[in-house]
Amino acid sequence: AASKAKDCASLIGRGDIGVGIAALLVPISLSGALLVWHDKIDAWINPHRYAVTGTEVARPVSTYLAKAAEAVAKDPTNLRATIVRYPEKGWPVRITMRGQSRDAGARPRVITVFLDPPTASVLDLMEFRSSFFGFLHVFHENLTIPEYSGRQIVGWVGTGLLTMSLTGLWLWWPRGGGFLRGLRWTRSGRFTINLHHLIGFWISIPLAVVSFTGIYLAIPQTARNAM
Repeated sequence: AASKAKDCASLIGRGDIGVGIAALLVPISLSGALLVWHDKIDAWINPHRYAVTGTEVARPVSTYLAKAAEAVAKDPTNLRATIVRYPEKGWPVRITMRGQSRDAGARPRVITVFLDPPTASVLDLMEFRSSFFGFLHVFHENLTIPEYSGRQIVGWVGTGLLTMSLTGLWLWWPRGGGFLRGLRWTRSGRFTINLHHLIGFWISIPLAVVSFTGIYLAIPQTARNAM
């Protein structure tokens, strides 16, 4: 009875912390999930960017670079090519152009030029930070509030998730029994606790890995100092 009471109290405590973290964790996770499917979703939203006439990359890289430079020639930020992304079959050539704004302290401007592989004709221009996926990237990294330590907030949310994942494994481990006993469904008389124990175990390690790497990306200097 004492052991069950301890487990219930721990679950309640973790539930309070979990609800607080979830307010930020859920939207951060959803934005990350959408970013995984970036190209597929962008092609659905903006089909003209991907309306290629063939799959063969038939021109030298200098031709694609020249076409991209011509497309942004009138931009005042003096854009220069920084990345050339050759396509998978059926996708356009993409060239990332980067230029520094004349305004002091302004972030560099980033434009992606979409080119048809066979003809090198320009299909579309996309200013990354003003695009839907640019917004998702910024939200996923710093909640769009970098001036209010948004990046650090994301890092500490990841720290909370990592802590919950590792403490969840400790609470899951069977008392006085073997590892395989922990995989049984009937560890409790309650459906919700059995579901939490079983699903929680299988997702705890991936969640710990994702949260740890996310912490490192969000607050790299703090993470390096800790390591």
